[in-house]
Amino acid sequence: MTSTQFLQAASKALEVNTLYVKGGWGQLATSKNKAKAIAQYDYNKERKELINNAPYRTFFFDCVCFIKGLLWGWSANFGDSNGGAKYESNGVEDVTCLGLLHMCGNDIFPIEDKTNLKPGCILYFKKGRNSEHVGIYAGRDKVIECAPSLGGVKITHISYQQWQKYGYLECIDYGNTPEPAPVPTYTAGEKIVCNNTPIYVSCDAKKPANHVTGYYWLSDGKNFNGRYRIVNNPMYCGAVNKTIGYVNKGDIKCAR
Repeated sequence: MTSTQFLQAASKALEVNTLYVKGGWGQLATSKNKAKAIAQYDYNKERKELINNAPYRTFFFDCVCFIKGLLWGWSANFGDSNGGAKYESNGVEDVTCLGLLHMCGNDIFPIEDKTNLKPGCILYFKKGRNSEHVGIYAGRDKVIECAPSLGGVKITHISYQQWQKYGYLECIDYGNTPEPAPVPTYTAGEKIVCNNTPIYVSCDAKKPANHVTGYYWLSDGKNFNGRYRIVNNPMYCGAVNKTIGYVNKGDIKCAR
């Protein structure tokens, strides 16, 4: 797998509904998978209601299992209960966050030195004795990651987490081209400027319901048929019931 293919697979998770579920490596939110996830971990038992209420077309991931799922062939396949992934396939074992970093061999570097940082690199940090986290560097200071604070798979700024190390996975061919990364430009919570911008009630509505002016925020950074959900308060990002509508990708002007 090349780094481009790796990132393209990761980007698919940004286009569908995902939910942070401990031990999730791309399983669909079927009744069977929900029950199995809840029974497997105490963390999931505490979130039983959230998991049980997940729509069927939702995929379960946690941070390291998201990356393992990609390496196992996850492809957002709604016709497969595991999204197309096959457990421990392609020669990749079921490793921990640290185990995933060790899959980089000697190609591990401190985050302070970004000289060797390329799209597709694995980012890693550890806090205390038991808290670890990994993500995928997507280029241009963006990261694709799955975390409880994000609710599922999202694209974030590299400063969102306190990354400590990064490395090249030995099973990925990184080639010689570090930029650009083939991932979406927009991120959850990104501030945008609207100037009489058409807003739609759904991702497939043909006529705008209204026009808005002022500052708004992308709710989840997900592309729905070329449109993005927006909210009128950054505190509402990620809350579907607070979405005020959809805007076309071509109408988005970021307040950077």
